[in-house]
Amino acid sequence: MASTERDRIALRIERKQRERLDGYVKIADSKNRNQFILDAIEFYGGYITSEKNKFLPNAIASSMVGIIDNSEDRISRIIFKNTVELAIVMNILAAVAEIDDEKLRSLRAKCIKDVKGTIGQINFDDIYRYQRKR
Repeated sequence: MASTERDRIALRIERKQRERLDGYVKIADSKNRNQFILDAIEFYGGYITSEKNKFLPNAIASSMVGIIDNSEDRISRIIFKNTVELAIVMNILAAVAEIDDEKLRSLRAKCIKDVKGTIGQINFDDIYRYQRKR
């Protein structure tokens, strides 16, 4: 808490509730009952506030951010690896291909149209058939 000034309040709970509280304090690894209750107030306050404001509780939101960050890292590594492999293939093909600049421009335009039209779902069999017709 930011403020050092604290108020003392009385709290009456049943013995079974106190026993559960003591168990929760151990599970949460809180310093004491007081700290656990303060943490519980903040957590529950966030929960009811999020319900009224239609926002996700902070715990869920921060967990989702972590999951998204991990996914972004994994996807970035995969894209990098695929791009390196694609660069290798392109260099090999460029070394053996006999294609003039005009055919290359035409092929690029066709490929852009194909990728847009298939939302990136390119099928090698279709490309093979297209190239054999020429």
